[in-house]
Amino acid sequence: MLIKSDVHGPSRTAALVLALGLGLLLGVLVAPNITGQLDTWLSEQPELAAELEPPQRVALTAGELETLQIAFTDQDWEILTRARNQALAQGMIVQRKEDIVSVSLTLGNQSATGKARLKGDWTDHIDTDQWSLRFELDQPIRGMRRFSVQSPKTRGFVMEWLVTQTALRENVLTPRSDYVQVQINGTSKGTYYMEEHFSKELLESQGRREGPIIRFDESAMWDTWLQHGFHKTGQLSSELWPATSFQYADVNGFGEAALLKNSSLNARLQRALNQARDLQRIALNEFAQAPRSQLQALTMLEGKTVDDLFVIDKLGKWLAIYSLFGGEHGLAWHQYRFYHDPVLDRLEPIVFDTGATFLSNPAELVVSRPDARWFRTSDAVMAATFEQLGRLTAPEWSQELSRDLGPKLKLIDAAIKVDLKLAILDQLPPVDLVLKQRAAAMRKVIRPASAASFASSVFDVGRPDGRDILTIEVNARAMTEISTQITGFRFSNGRVVSAAAALVGVAGKEDSENAVTLWRDGAVLLPRDGTQIQFRFPADQRLKGLSEVQMIKRAIRQPLQRDTKKPIKVEVLYRPLAEEQDRREPLILRPSIPNNDQPEGRPKAPTLAEALSRYPFLSYDFQSSKLQVKSGRHELQGDLVAPENMTLHLAPGTELVLPPGAVILCSSLIAEGTAEQPIRLLPKDPALGFAGLQVIGGRSKSIMRFVEVEHATAVERGGWQSSGGVTFYQTPVDCYDCTFRGASCEDAFNLFAARCHIERCIFDGGPHDLFDGDFVDGSIINCQFLNSGEDAIDVSGSSLVVSNCRFDQIGDKAFSIGEKSAVTAQSNHVRSAAIAVASKDRSSIKLENTTVDRVEHFVFAAYIKKPEFGACSITSTGLRYKAGSPARHLAQTGCSITVDGSEIPQQDIDVDELYRQQILGK
Repeated sequence: MLIKSDVHGPSRTAALVLALGLGLLLGVLVAPNITGQLDTWLSEQPELAAELEPPQRVALTAGELETLQIAFTDQDWEILTRARNQALAQGMIVQRKEDIVSVSLTLGNQSATGKARLKGDWTDHIDTDQWSLRFELDQPIRGMRRFSVQSPKTRGFVMEWLVTQTALRENVLTPRSDYVQVQINGTSKGTYYMEEHFSKELLESQGRREGPIIRFDESAMWDTWLQHGFHKTGQLSSELWPATSFQYADVNGFGEAALLKNSSLNARLQRALNQARDLQRIALNEFAQAPRSQLQALTMLEGKTVDDLFVIDKLGKWLAIYSLFGGEHGLAWHQYRFYHDPVLDRLEPIVFDTGATFLSNPAELVVSRPDARWFRTSDAVMAATFEQLGRLTAPEWSQELSRDLGPKLKLIDAAIKVDLKLAILDQLPPVDLVLKQRAAAMRKVIRPASAASFASSVFDVGRPDGRDILTIEVNARAMTEISTQITGFRFSNGRVVSAAAALVGVAGKEDSENAVTLWRDGAVLLPRDGTQIQFRFPADQRLKGLSEVQMIKRAIRQPLQRDTKKPIKVEVLYRPLAEEQDRREPLILRPSIPNNDQPEGRPKAPTLAEALSRYPFLSYDFQSSKLQVKSGRHELQGDLVAPENMTLHLAPGTELVLPPGAVILCSSLIAEGTAEQPIRLLPKDPALGFAGLQVIGGRSKSIMRFVEVEHATAVERGGWQSSGGVTFYQTPVDCYDCTFRGASCEDAFNLFAARCHIERCIFDGGPHDLFDGDFVDGSIINCQFLNSGEDAIDVSGSSLVVSNCRFDQIGDKAFSIGEKSAVTAQSNHVRSAAIAVASKDRSSIKLENTTVDRVEHFVFAAYIKKPEFGACSITSTGLRYKAGSPARHLAQTGCSITVDGSEIPQQDIDVDELYRQQILGK
């Protein structure tokens, strides 16, 4: 039997579309072999015709796109030519070691040498005079060591660039890209698309820590296709099909050799590979043709879902961007690229080779295509997708995109028109109109008029004291497959009961609360398959205690004994996730009489009921929706894990004592002690410590006052890792009058991608850094930093104000400012440190009225540790240096230090050697 493949093949090139700058905004271009398709598409969009204006040609000014000069020896060029001819003959590019050659590159004032080879799978990469080439360099150019250049047609002319620019704006990982004029051995080859490859430089440039990027090995698919000529016939014997499938593909990482040398990175690599294999097992369960394989996959999954594998918000943005731009090709399994986030212990998707096109049904959502069906198994992922699609299809979003990218697209438009010389370019509509029409069509789909239905009733629940509780029951279901949330239920007096507090679970299924997905701010997601969800809450408009609420949720209906003619006015608040405002619908209430162990990695959050049952010291105030740890000393036997998206409150005088390796984990934290009744987080055994406090991803601000944390260690559970004894990850925090003492991990206090305000806090003792901030925005005021083995304040990619702080017995730097950070420091006192202030890697620090008593090496040091970032600066006024001798400073060539108006002489230094000597770092 012969079957046709539905996997993307060479025909996708014919569907590529280019958005170009025409007139004041943007335009659309298609490859010349689909003129008929373009004509058909234009004829189906009559509403655009009235808005079109005659396009204006944009002249290309020499030098507006940089020139990349590529040099090969004659022998190496002959090797590439031979490889190209062989690929054209067989219809596919096959990568071989013997076809890798040496190369020299120059871009602007940067030059590098390295290796090069042909790049791509299909011959559209080499069927013109513009061959696609992949480079791996010894030194970075534009901060990239590994990148490719290729004809713009292989990436949809500028469609892929539009997608990657959107991804960068949305903080979704994607290769950096640009356009350059290419010369090979002095011969001009025209405009090329330059695209970064997968490496740590890609991650660091976009605010991620170094870590594994994984992919699914497609070599078996290409080998099978090549052997049997599938790329020419489109047919393959069904017996061979498994070799080309996602479910059976191997998984590997980019740069595995380097990852395997580092035990921490290796642990994350193994975790990421296992998570990718779990995705394959989820996919395998979609196919009924292999029941034995399904059973094995289910057994090995151990209940894990897509939610347990991915950073949900990032995956939702990824799918939304693909849907907006028609990036169906990017959802093919062999295009998947995932990064492992160590703190969330989840995979993060990377936008790559999407095949974006506007020549498709604008109302069709790419996320509904078969290649995305494993992601659709998660209600949370789809909720995030539709939430982001609602934002990306708003008129103001596309207008802002057009305004910001328009000038660059004009340059690209002119350059490509010079290369292609196509008359068809002058017949095309501006892409802002196309995007506007596409977004409007999508909005109709993702904002359905009938999103949910509700059936409600009232009944009595008997209490032990004989008094009945009049109870409202609501059964809700989604009317479409568009993600819809139930926000809550509003009484006529304005009181709102959150959906999460009233949730019973799947209608007719006991103990199923955990089977329903909670969403943000106490909302509940309706399953997209129409499963009915049940809610119950008191009808007398007085909120009951939690014990009564649980009784209501588990109650069997009783006949009503009271007069229910007095109307109870309640409305349900709900909305499709693509909308920003809740819809309101009054409930029609009818009287009703019824028929009668810790996982690997990051622990799973319990439901509210599970948390209250698990931790006897927890209480829940139904009226204020407040989950609180009672005051007093509480000795735990293991982790303290709060329910997802719920704030954990610690009462004054709370003392939590945890065993070695145990962690406190929550989405947000309110811990407000007093000077008389501080809150203390302690280990049972100070010598062994405990795994600290991890606050991850909450949208509401965390607050800590008079909190003492002692002898914390970091989390190290396979792929779930954290560097901080106290960690706030992607969630804002304010700290006042807190003490962090004796941490035995990489960072006593770690902030990542968070806003903060820290005042009157003490950071005392630790073998490494005291405060570490990555991509932080905030202030540190009137704090003390004492007795560190390494840095006191270490930040990267951050904007920070530090004032009136004291630094004493600092083993390395009092201030370590790196990787494009900007710091303002006022009236600080460094009593003793190896280096008072260090600025690195395109960072700047401005100091006013700094006092330095004693340093081991330098007062100020400015140097380049990572060449891809560049030079840095220190500007100081009012420096008081008390050591008696002149202050020593170190300014590397290209970096500037200005002290009270005087420039410190620059000098050539060997940064690596100074690190080896433990002068610039320990």
